[in-house]
Amino acid sequence: MGFVRKVYIILFVQLLITTGFTMLALSAEDFGMWMIFDGWWMIIPMIMLVLFTEIALICVPPLRRKVPMNYILLLLFTLGESWLVAYICCQTAIVPIAYSFGSITYSFSNLEPIFAALAMTCMITVACTAYACYTKTDFTVCGGALWLLSMALLMFGLMTLIFPSYVGFMIYSALGVFLFGIYLIFDTQLIMGKGKYKLSIDDYIAGALILYADIITIFLYILAMCGRR
Repeated sequence: MGFVRKVYIILFVQLLITTGFTMLALSAEDFGMWMIFDGWWMIIPMIMLVLFTEIALICVPPLRRKVPMNYILLLLFTLGESWLVAYICCQTAIVPIAYSFGSITYSFSNLEPIFAALAMTCMITVACTAYACYTKTDFTVCGGALWLLSMALLMFGLMTLIFPSYVGFMIYSALGVFLFGIYLIFDTQLIMGKGKYKLSIDDYIAGALILYADIITIFLYILAMCGRR
């Protein structure tokens, strides 16, 4: 229980950082506008930072177990994800409000999809966590099936890019929410030790990372449906 408590405390701090940074970008419009129009190039280094730190923490056990290196890498991962989430939320919230002499004035006034996605993500997270804790079904043995479903979702996503369709995009987003909801159950059972496989008590950083990634991914898929982008 000490291990589980530690994982969820770290997860709470990660989500707090992401929420705070996103709210900062939406409330400080000058900063948010800079992210979209002038600082868009930051997306590439942030994606590279997220991939590098995630691979390092997942694939190199000594790094995720050595203090303080594991906390530093997790913080970098969280900051990179926070930037990407804030950028996507700003893209969703921005709307033109005035036209003057060939220039356009924008504002972050389309906030309803973001709050709707946040509320639904909270409900799905609570529901999946409760189910993972109380069900007798062992989801930790379904790793192969989840990998196969992930590849199928990836192929379906590529098809929606090649052959754009609003209905296809909505189906793709809904399937993404469903798949990562199952991933959330799977990863929760790994942390709780409810199934055949479980994380070591030294892998609290990996536990927090995978839960955080699941929740953020669910939020982004729901936001894509609510914001229709």
